[in-house]
Amino acid sequence: MTKSITTKFVAIVLVAGALAACQQTPRPNTAAGVALGTLAGAGAGALVGGNDQQNILWGAGIGAVAGGIGGALVDNQYGY
Repeated sequence: MTKSITTKFVAIVLVAGALAACQQTPRPNTAAGVALGTLAGAGAGALVGGNDQQNILWGAGIGAVAGGIGGALVDNQYGY
């Protein structure tokens, strides 16, 4: 991908993750976990050396999955 397309794609992933926490859902911790995981993963990816845009994208994706899993576990534990 070119640098311009990658930048736009990273921005879309970050915004989508952040908006996931804004919707009303019967599983609030899952949505919040995805949003916070996306932002934390993107931040961690930016700190890793190398191709920043690619690292931010990978970090955001991995963070979203990890945050969603963690949030789902909490939701299941408390019966949401």
